[in-house]
Amino acid sequence: SSGINAEWPLRPGARATDCVIEMHDARIPFTGRNHLANKAYEGRPKVLLLNKADLVNPIQLKAICKQISVQESMPVIPTWITVSLCNTLVMHSIYCIQFAVYN
Repeated sequence: SSGINAEWPLRPGARATDCVIEMHDARIPFTGRNHLANKAYEGRPKVLLLNKADLVNPIQLKAICKQISVQESMPVIPTWITVSLCNTLVMHSIYCIQFAVYN
């Protein structure tokens, strides 16, 4: 076992989620994604970040983004995010959501 529970999104708290930001490795965009999560978050807005996009051929990356976007009806954004930047983005997103809710 990898230590990751593939059914984590099915917990009751997942139902209260307003939107989903999924991050996946751009080098393997069609494998390893949690399809249980897609079902658990059905009907909620989703964005797919394809990280490590700098390691993929730009022409292939453009085709991959378009294919996923059309098939799954969600924006796909290629990224080059490091762990520290990811943590910063998450904290900024939480702040923005809190600001919008409380103001």
